[in-house]
Amino acid sequence: MNVFFDAATDDLLKIEWKGEQLLFYAPLEVDGTRVPSKCILIGKTGKERMRTELRKIERLTALPAEFSKPAGK
Repeated sequence: MNVFFDAATDDLLKIEWKGEQLLFYAPLEVDGTRVPSKCILIGKTGKERMRTELRKIERLTALPAEFSKPAGK
């Protein structure tokens, strides 16, 4: 896996994994952290396979109960 970041902003730009590429862009600031709001998946053939866009990001105040730690850990 190769991960690429912008040298000036530290923004995530690209992940190359198993012959595919995830391209990240349009960062949003959420609670002081820059998060890419858009992503394109380029498949092994070089063609676009998927496009995503985050429209709203909210930080959870607490984890939902189903994500709690198992007893004894």
